[in-house]
Amino acid sequence: MDMKTLGERIKRAREERRLTQKQLGEMVGIDQAHISRLERGEKGMAIDSLAAIAKALHVSLSDIMEDAKEGADAARTRDGISDEAMEFAKAFDSLPPNQRAALRQVAKALVDAAEEQRGVKGG
Repeated sequence: MDMKTLGERIKRAREERRLTQKQLGEMVGIDQAHISRLERGEKGMAIDSLAAIAKALHVSLSDIMEDAKEGADAARTRDGISDEAMEFAKAFDSLPPNQRAALRQVAKALVDAAEEQRGVKGG
């Protein structure tokens, strides 16, 4: 794996957990500047340090080390759900119940409208 891809994965996992580079660095004993260079693919890191970062981010080391897939598979998780959908689901889960209910109604209305429009265009 190239360092740029590794750095992008670490950055994505860090941002999903809403951590700053400084916070992650403090968790694993690495300064913020080194985390920044790692995320940009400019700096390598020992495997034990990568393992500490993975543990702090609650991901497996294999998840951040795994070779990138090409084409459409690159945006898919193991369950066939896009990264974008997973991010949306995590954000949805963080909402209070009343906001989740409102968002479900909006999403259903959008899906229904899209299906109706496809029916009109396809018919």
